[in-house]
Amino acid sequence: MIINNNMKKTILTFSIIIATVMSCNEASDNISGPTYDRSTLLNNWYEYSIQPRLSEFGAKLNEMELAAKKFKEDKDANSLNSLREKYINAHMAWQRVEMINIGKAEEIYYNSKMNVYPVNTARVTSNISSGSYDFNNANNNAAQGFPTIDYMLYGIGETDEKILEVYGSTDEKHINYLTDITDNMKNITDDVIGSWETYKNDFINSTGNTATSAVNVMVIVFITKRVLELTKLVYLVGFFQLVLFQKMLKGTTLELTQKNLLSKHMTVLLNSLKAGNMVVAHRTLDQVLSQ
Repeated sequence: MIINNNMKKTILTFSIIIATVMSCNEASDNISGPTYDRSTLLNNWYEYSIQPRLSEFGAKLNEMELAAKKFKEDKDANSLNSLREKYINAHMAWQRVEMINIGKAEEIYYNSKMNVYPVNTARVTSNISSGSYDFNNANNNAAQGFPTIDYMLYGIGETDEKILEVYGSTDEKHINYLTDITDNMKNITDDVIGSWETYKNDFINSTGNTATSAVNVMVIVFITKRVLELTKLVYLVGFFQLVLFQKMLKGTTLELTQKNLLSKHMTVLLNSLKAGNMVVAHRTLDQVLSQ
């Protein structure tokens, strides 16, 4: 993978920031420094960011759950495409709440149950086959949530026809697993959203300057999330640079059609990652490698 100097500097800067914050928290339970009204800051975070974003996500997730139930009833192309649309909308909304990993969310390992990547397809297959599974079991974290839904909507068959054949089986184990996942995601999300009715007071009053105080936790989670997103982008740019470099070594001149094709692949890949559709993203990578 080829990474340019600007990317290296950016990653290094983020790494230093995280290391500095964590080392300071480990060095002292109460860090000295300038004081300000953290309570007002936290209240604004809750009123104008946390509460509306959780509310939006809950609504999108509810739409996805209803679409999954409709797909279970109809098992046709229209209901599949509708579910895919609702899944993408919910996954996009998830990007705006993933960093709110505090309180009830942290207590129940909410993020781990919602968005562990990559999906463990072997575990998914085993769960479907047995018909018995516990989503509170940590071993099933990679067999539930958005990545698993992504796999079950796009990757469980090579074509839409094959996917519909899988869900049309008489035992209905696959469709039951899919709706069980969406139901569980909705239930634990309702728990997290509901907990904020009382937890918001603890959150707003967490005005200390320690490793577990609300402001510090939110900042660390935010920086960590941004570093992970940057890493994905670095990987993508590096990958396409590598493809071009390999073609140069082979003495291949990129024709206009090839340039346009690579550009198209890059657009599809970025849009897929933005929407959380990792199955499509991987298929796009395979297409580029086969050029």
